[in-house]
Amino acid sequence: MLGRTKPTHREAERKRHSERERERGRDIAGDCPATSLVVGLPRSGTTLVEQMLDRHPLVAGIGEFEGISDIGDALVSRGLWPTKLHELTARDAMLLECEYIAGASTGMREGTTTTFDKTLRAWRLLPAVAVVLPDASLVHIERDAKDGAISMYLSNFHPHSFGFTASLEMIRRVMLAERKLVQPSFETLGLRAIRVQYETLVAHPEREITRVLEHIGVAFDARVLNPEENTRTVLRLSHEQVRRKINSSSIGRWKNYEFAFDASWDALARPIDDR
Repeated sequence: MLGRTKPTHREAERKRHSERERERGRDIAGDCPATSLVVGLPRSGTTLVEQMLDRHPLVAGIGEFEGISDIGDALVSRGLWPTKLHELTARDAMLLECEYIAGASTGMREGTTTTFDKTLRAWRLLPAVAVVLPDASLVHIERDAKDGAISMYLSNFHPHSFGFTASLEMIRRVMLAERKLVQPSFETLGLRAIRVQYETLVAHPEREITRVLEHIGVAFDARVLNPEENTRTVLRLSHEQVRRKINSSSIGRWKNYEFAFDASWDALARPIDDR
């Protein structure tokens, strides 16, 4: 876990003032939709989770919304990213939060009460999420590292946004960084997060998606178990897979390319609970 220094009296007072301002903002916001979003790498099962949740009558999947990137850009433009986030005023934080919610809300269906953002950038911007969207429910999705790597490497990602996917070595380095940063960041920043293992979700979809639904604050609905019946348009690399029933066909695919993996990948191996 990352270490913390003891806050000074001035910093503690500033934090209390910021929290009071936040509470005033929440009182004014009133009926704003709840916010939930993905924390994970490409091809890790993010689309499956979004398609399942979007089948729920209270949840609106909003795709890879650019709102998190916009928050990051705004903090960079203010000269606050990454070391001066404590200087962001409560008023500016609320404005950024309102801008995010307003944009996310445009993707909501009638009757939905919460948004699910399939952004692939949140894991790199968790401190920004903590200061701007402190009440967000985060869903951390992981997949077997070798399966995820092969899926990324064989996909056609934009070279500017995801250039690292053109090299298995770069994919390995990014995965290591993600593994080292995300969980300690949840704990240090006090973020509300739940971890979902893709393979376990496929093996036990009702149990695992119920955990996610409880985390984001809605009750189970059986429709989430049939994501292939979702009629929404998917303009992502998984556009064809989402029309199939939940299946395990992509699990273990890396074994067809076993020659491409050396011992350096062992550090990314994690036991999978598929009970």
